[in-house]
Amino acid sequence: MPEPSYPSISWITRAERMDDGVSESSPVRAWVNRHDPPEPLQIDIHPAIEMGVVLEGQHVRHFPDLVVTLNPGEVWLCAAWEPHGFQPAPCGGILLVMTFLPQVLSEAPFEGVSWLSMFAVPPAERPQSNTPEMREKVLVIARELRQEVERELPYWVTGVRLGIFRLLLLLTRCWEARSPEHLRPKVHPNDLSRIMPALSLFYAGPTRTVRLSEAAAACGLSMQRFSAIFRKTMGTSFAKFHLRARLATAAHRLLTSELPVAAIASETGFLDASHLHRTFVKHYLCTPARYRQQSRILQSV
Repeated sequence: MPEPSYPSISWITRAERMDDGVSESSPVRAWVNRHDPPEPLQIDIHPAIEMGVVLEGQHVRHFPDLVVTLNPGEVWLCAAWEPHGFQPAPCGGILLVMTFLPQVLSEAPFEGVSWLSMFAVPPAERPQSNTPEMREKVLVIARELRQEVERELPYWVTGVRLGIFRLLLLLTRCWEARSPEHLRPKVHPNDLSRIMPALSLFYAGPTRTVRLSEAAAACGLSMQRFSAIFRKTMGTSFAKFHLRARLATAAHRLLTSELPVAAIASETGFLDASHLHRTFVKHYLCTPARYRQQSRILQSV
């Protein structure tokens, strides 16, 4: 079954930096964003897991086949390399946004909690703060995190990490209480550890084509076993994950170089400019040339 694409939308699109400011040496980033309309829909793909909370106003999140308007205390979750769009609602909003690499979840000193499970299911099945009591609890933590981020208190990065896990714990409890068992795949931390060598190949050289056989060999697994663990852990196939990584790299190169589209297509492992064009339109809602033009116009404003 083909992966769903975004609905046809005529808004201008753009994306932030491909790496979203995280790296293996600095795997967590957090910031407070104020979004005021009118502002264009932005489409982004990046290697970090993303979690955000609406602090004030409203915010609109776009995923393939899902558009949701979020109110204060409501949360969104985005998996690594997952295409997603965002736009302020008519009243605008203030957001707390946190991005972190997948290994941050496996490093947590907590036993028996399947943190990655929440990101490995489709967006519509992910946990949400769907009661007034839950939203108030989320806001209490999010406001504390806002203080950490804006004041840069001593050890504030550690404070952000702890806050991320406090939020995830709230969501996990709610999810497990309300969701059917089959919607909650149990992703063990060891599963992520087993595929980390393959993920490191992406982070070390995102322009290089990584074959399934190479990724499996790096993890010491057969291709069949690697594919099964990868899909369970990351919520998508290795091929789709790899495609998203190459697309994000292509988008980044469009913004940071003068290379023609054909050269970028070759550099990022696409067959030719036409192949990149078709795939780019499906995920970013515009052609590579238009994306480059629009992003530069927005950056000059």
